[in-house]
Amino acid sequence: MVAHAAGLGGIPVGGINLGATPVGGIPVGAIPTPSKVVDCGLISCFLSDGKTLADAAAVSAILSTAKLADLGHTIDNIPLGQLIAGLVPLSTLNWEKLAIDGLQDFAPTTPTGLRYHVTFDLDCANTQSLSVRASLSNGFRYIPNSSQVTYGAGAAQAVAEPGGAQPPLTDTPANLTWNTLPPSPCIGQGATTGTLHVVLSFRAQPGLDIGTFAASAQVATPGVLISQNQAPVAVIENYEPNGTPASAPLIQPDQLVLSHIATQGNTDYFRLPIPATGTRVTVYLSHISDGSDFDLVLGKPATASLLSSPVGGIPVGGIPIEDRGIGTNNTTSALAPETLQDISLNGVPVGGIPVGGIPVGGITVASVSQNRGNADEVAQVVTGSETGFYTIQVTGYNGSTSTRPYMLRVRESAPVQLNCPAVTLPTTGAVGTLPAPASLPAGTTTLLLINQSRMANVYNQADTNTLLAKLGTLAGRPDVKGAVIPIDGSATVRAAYTAWDQSPCDLARANNVVAAINTLVATYRAGRSIRYVVMVGSDQLIPMARVPDLTTISNETNEARDLAFLTKGGTQAGALFAAEALGYYMTDDAYVTLTTTPWLGHELYLPTISAGRLIETPAEIIGQIDQYTGAGGLLNPQTAFTSGYDFLTGGANDINAAMAARYTNNTSSLINDTWTKTELLGKYFGAPSVPGGVSR
Repeated sequence: MVAHAAGLGGIPVGGINLGATPVGGIPVGAIPTPSKVVDCGLISCFLSDGKTLADAAAVSAILSTAKLADLGHTIDNIPLGQLIAGLVPLSTLNWEKLAIDGLQDFAPTTPTGLRYHVTFDLDCANTQSLSVRASLSNGFRYIPNSSQVTYGAGAAQAVAEPGGAQPPLTDTPANLTWNTLPPSPCIGQGATTGTLHVVLSFRAQPGLDIGTFAASAQVATPGVLISQNQAPVAVIENYEPNGTPASAPLIQPDQLVLSHIATQGNTDYFRLPIPATGTRVTVYLSHISDGSDFDLVLGKPATASLLSSPVGGIPVGGIPIEDRGIGTNNTTSALAPETLQDISLNGVPVGGIPVGGIPVGGITVASVSQNRGNADEVAQVVTGSETGFYTIQVTGYNGSTSTRPYMLRVRESAPVQLNCPAVTLPTTGAVGTLPAPASLPAGTTTLLLINQSRMANVYNQADTNTLLAKLGTLAGRPDVKGAVIPIDGSATVRAAYTAWDQSPCDLARANNVVAAINTLVATYRAGRSIRYVVMVGSDQLIPMARVPDLTTISNETNEARDLAFLTKGGTQAGALFAAEALGYYMTDDAYVTLTTTPWLGHELYLPTISAGRLIETPAEIIGQIDQYTGAGGLLNPQTAFTSGYDFLTGGANDINAAMAARYTNNTSSLINDTWTKTELLGKYFGAPSVPGGVSR
């Protein structure tokens, strides 16, 4: 198909990416009326000077009024696919839904391809006409403008394009017919008797299926000469050898990778350079042929753990499966996957999984997609602090193979660009002094963590001193059995805070603070039965761990707008907003997780002991402590209130039923999809007495 046939003549020439399409190579002098397309005062419009449209674009000589139709016959033989490459970014096309055959037509540059020759001798005495037909196997693609003919000892000369070339994105056989050859070539060569040796040559791209494929030819003079099953071409797997992570070829985002799982046990590996932190990397595996079932694994380099001195791991059978979201139509749903059966976990120790992830064939798993049947597979990861390369693995489930190609494509969504100035705080706060671990009272079960100097720098020293005294009293209670740990007494912890303040939106730096605190806390936890860890202050004072949210529904990025009030009118971001905007959730569970649970390339924090946090100002924290001590450390709830909505409705109803059974006639609820803030406050604060137990 040519550009004219597509009805695209009104497209401005200046709007075409000339570097991505043959249009850029059109000689300016070959255009029917060059002055309608370019400014001939800026670039030569003479054919002999050899200037092209790409040259014209380089000096801004293309006229704003120039249209594709103004290029006339010069675009007649440009395939539609190659023209599209200059009209829209190829990365925006939904390649997974397009036919795979004929993708060769979308190559940014025309490949050399295979050169075919139809060779025969003409009987000059009996030749009244001449036509040649060549039949190629399914999927083989004729390369436009590649036909030439040679008569006898003469020079090769171009001939008109054959009929029968395949339309775009099809795998029909190419039955090419040349009917416009000179009807009396013998006369043209000065011969009327005897024979004339003729060679018709053309180029074609091989098909995408692997195997051996032949071609046939037919010459009509008008007598018919036929030659069948000639010129066999062996199409082999692409990118081989790539059966190990070490041999994996390098691929790039938006590259269309076509390869095969042709033999049982075959595994294909590819490497992808890790992009900037916060980039969402999505890998698509598509065009899996009918009757085949391939699986996709995305691996990543191991990253440092936020935990210090973990006490164990989880059994292999406990590996969770990542969220893939909810579809609206289950009529074509695949069977539920079973990762441990679908994908070989080579090298996984029976007793547990090492920190960092699941080793699959030598890579650390970050994401797995293993739909049953030939449904497309999608794996995704958000770039964290890891560096180097991601590893992509494609395998056949249960020995599945195919001679048809699969397509692999990577999309990268750039991270949100945040204006995040450094945090500047006063430096007058008194730095805390760490107690010696051996000095903690026997039977200590609670650690109260405070950044003493940071609390004073954010608020003031006097209120901080009052708070420290109150914390000391709290720690001495027999129902607390605590110790106050001023974490800023550690030089390592202070250095981690300094680095974070320089770039507060850097999630890795926030996590470095968490890791440094955990390393310190581990020295106090050793040899003791610590049951509670309490953080004193807000996230600014003791940061929560930042963990990537890989869920599809209600991802944390959707909640960033709720923190927009922290951005000073949208002009700058801070640590809290950055975590949400970049798709991370925040948790204190990293401080109380003592057992490693690797999950898709990072750790899943499942608390082993209990965590608490007292917020926010010194006065507010003192008030909370006073409430605790005033009640003797025990709550005695007499009423209950439960609220819920949407997918929380079922759980809210169950909780409300349990509360109603315990607090007869003293419960209230607000469980529907329409309640408002006013109704919630009315139910809660408008009750005869403020509910002692709240669930929401």
